[in-house]
Amino acid sequence: LATTAVAPIASASTLKDISGHTYKKEITELVERGVISGYDDNTFKPNKTLTRSDVVKILGKYLVSLGYDIPTDYKTNIRFNDLSKRSNDELLKYAALVKDVGVFNGDQGRLLAGNLLTNEHAANVLVRAFSKIDAFDYIAFVEQQTFFKEFIDTENITGESKQSINVIDYYDVVKRDSFNPKQSITRGSFASMLYNMIEIDNSSTEKNL
Repeated sequence: LATTAVAPIASASTLKDISGHTYKKEITELVERGVISGYDDNTFKPNKTLTRSDVVKILGKYLVSLGYDIPTDYKTNIRFNDLSKRSNDELLKYAALVKDVGVFNGDQGRLLAGNLLTNEHAANVLVRAFSKIDAFDYIAFVEQQTFFKEFIDTENITGESKQSINVIDYYDVVKRDSFNPKQSITRGSFASMLYNMIEIDNSSTEKNL
């Protein structure tokens, strides 16, 4: 979300707008790992909405933290047809990485960088990404489980979105009884979802049964 690929602009200890925030722990953990970052005015802006380009950068930074390298041809081989060599250099780097690893494939060849992400979109993005990263079919596994579904506002969601939201529900990635699928997701909420996905132990078959 910031311009550096290695270290955050502001460390978690200096962020002045997350004290007392619901997701302070998750934000702090991810900032310290260099996966997300604050702004140069020492704020994190946890209530600011996320765009698709923001998410590409976050997922790219997470992959780098796992040891993945930025593709050397990121600027000569543009991965999405709505980006160009004149696009933000950091975005080009992470767009190439997430596309090559297969954690973010875009929409019919387009990144749609400025589009806002909803909670429903975030569920799809994260479940797809971690299924690839962890080499584990979260959707297939959760479909075989019997568990109490906490979300009270997802009955009209169908298809992949429903499957992804069930994964989020099963693993308590979102710890509330309303998912608000069509609501734009904030930086703080996405940080919480990402952190909780990272913390999943998918070797356990007993969770939430």
